[in-house]
Amino acid sequence: MSQTTTSNLLTPQQLTLGISVPHLKFSDTSELITAANKSAQYQAWIAQSEAKKAAEFGLNIHQPGFNLLTLGEPGTGRTTLMLSAMHEAAIKQKSINVPVVSDLVALYQFDANGKPLFLKLPAGAGTELKQALDQFIRNLAKELASLLDEKVKQNSLVPIQAFLNAQLNIIKTHIALIAKDKMPTHYFDLLQQDVLEYMDAWQPGSGNDGDNNLEALLSEGFFGRYRANVLVEHHPDQNAPVLYDNDPSLHSLFGGIESASEANTTLDFMRLRAGNLLRADGGTLLLHLRDILADEQNGL
Repeated sequence: MSQTTTSNLLTPQQLTLGISVPHLKFSDTSELITAANKSAQYQAWIAQSEAKKAAEFGLNIHQPGFNLLTLGEPGTGRTTLMLSAMHEAAIKQKSINVPVVSDLVALYQFDANGKPLFLKLPAGAGTELKQALDQFIRNLAKELASLLDEKVKQNSLVPIQAFLNAQLNIIKTHIALIAKDKMPTHYFDLLQQDVLEYMDAWQPGSGNDGDNNLEALLSEGFFGRYRANVLVEHHPDQNAPVLYDNDPSLHSLFGGIESASEANTTLDFMRLRAGNLLRADGGTLLLHLRDILADEQNGL
């Protein structure tokens, strides 16, 4: 028995494979890692191919109402790994031209007693609309006195109407990122009607009272109605948003309204602020469920 066992033993030379260095065709093992596999995410996914497939599948579902739940022990790098996967999914969405990113704008709703009017616009169009309306306000403030003088002289709103028509055409020209068939024409019509109603109701006073009457219009209470509050802003060529809320609360998730002092004339719709749920619209938001469950004060 011992002789048979001894005869079957392998020598050290038989267990050694000799490889000639020139045959390897690389100077060190770093050259074996391709450019696509150098990322920290790729290295972390090693030996977790099924988890990687599941994450990619979940992140590439472009439909509302889907959530991806990731389980793992603290300190294993699951947060960093998922953020990397989310960024890669956002890049992929852009490469296949999935139109998911949009701006969110709050406007004064003239036919609803100032209740905010929310518009979803193409990425970058929110900023264009805000800048165009700000310029409209500056032009209106500059020409307001002369327009009111013309109204009194002609006893007509025709000069004001002509001014507004020209200004609204300029606004539509400056928001080039909105298609003509998607232009918020109803809002512009109500804006024009609101200005005309204010102008029509204005009456000149006698002496210094006339100046006071004009000052009542030259105020944020009047001009503020025509501003735009860009709640969510994106660049036209930006990837889908990827956000990580490491301290979720009612305010951080859902946003809110800034407090106003008694002297503050800013209208309510201009004090609205978006939360991360709105900022992540069209993209992904990463949360730790334990953070939400552990925070008993935020009511989540």
